[in-house]
Amino acid sequence: MADHKLPAGKQLIQGIAQLGSVLGYHVEKEFPVDEPTYGESPAVDVAWFAQKGNRFPLFIFEVESKATNGMTNNPLKVYAQENRAFEKPLFFFHVVAQGGGNSSRPRNLESQYGKNNYRIYLVGTDSANDLIKDVLSQHARVRNDIDYISLYQLLITDLWLHKVEHPKLLMHAASLELSKINVISSFVKISRNDITMFPQLVELISKDSEADFENTTFESYLGSQWAVPIITALLCGLSENINESRHWSSLDEDLCLEFINVLDETLDKVGVCWGGLNSAIYLLHLSAATNDTAYFEKAKRYLLEFKSLSEEDVLSPPSCVSVMDGEFEDYFKDGELVEIQDCSDFSKLCKERYFREDTCIKDMALRALDDDLYIFKWSSELLGALWSSVANKALQRTSR
Repeated sequence: MADHKLPAGKQLIQGIAQLGSVLGYHVEKEFPVDEPTYGESPAVDVAWFAQKGNRFPLFIFEVESKATNGMTNNPLKVYAQENRAFEKPLFFFHVVAQGGGNSSRPRNLESQYGKNNYRIYLVGTDSANDLIKDVLSQHARVRNDIDYISLYQLLITDLWLHKVEHPKLLMHAASLELSKINVISSFVKISRNDITMFPQLVELISKDSEADFENTTFESYLGSQWAVPIITALLCGLSENINESRHWSSLDEDLCLEFINVLDETLDKVGVCWGGLNSAIYLLHLSAATNDTAYFEKAKRYLLEFKSLSEEDVLSPPSCVSVMDGEFEDYFKDGELVEIQDCSDFSKLCKERYFREDTCIKDMALRALDDDLYIFKWSSELLGALWSSVANKALQRTSR
């Protein structure tokens, strides 16, 4: 095959070669498929091999800058040979970079060779999506794994960005159950940097919820243990109608009450010691936000046992405390805690302090699932989300 002169053809060859590398194949350009009769050996533009050293490729790609008479020779040099000389590929992708929509050549070629796992793609007339979709489908015939993040990063480069719809292609890969156990965690990582992918993440989570979240797995500290509560709380908070909200809340019972119970049980187990301070502070905030005066008073009594605790730490607690690594003074400021306001006044104070109109719970939840360091710096954002939500609900009630 002669070198491509037009940029469109060269770009497609480069994009196809990089796609092969992302999918884990050994890629060769200008791969010879026959012995030379004279001059150079007949070659295909791009060949993908299962691994380096294999004699015959799994997939072959021929790229035409335009639909010309010469394109008819390209499938012929592969399919005209005997299998003993050249084993046929699993699929032959014939790609036209520009035009071809009004030409009879693509139709005639597909009629001639279509039974041999051969297809023509007119990328210049919006069939690039079909090309990569079919590539992924053929990939699933021989492998069950994929790196979603690397695929996403390739599809948003200039090589493919204006030719394909990357969300649809990533979702197609997921529908093929490629790297099934890593799909949701990969989409979380992608959505952290590209929030436009969030609807696709929700769609995947919704589907997996029907199977009791069997594929919602994470390697992160919080994600590995708290993925389902984080996800269901997020989607419950984002729900725009009561039925949807109840659906997500029902998957993990009453999330708010569950957290309150966990904090309460923690205080009972550790007793009155500085190691329980953070649990008591967060219980104080959560019970005040839900107007649960009984738990609020319990947390308040616990905190008032520590006269050296500062009021600022009650309003803005540390993000994370480890009783195995540090002492009181490593996490809390010296102060003089004389009194804590009653539940309603404390709630009013926190609303004024933390209310934000632009609190993004999507970012918080995705980061919690993906970033192990977030637990060391999330205090103000968590309380901001809690009290902004309470304040917004109060505003909605008064505006009715």
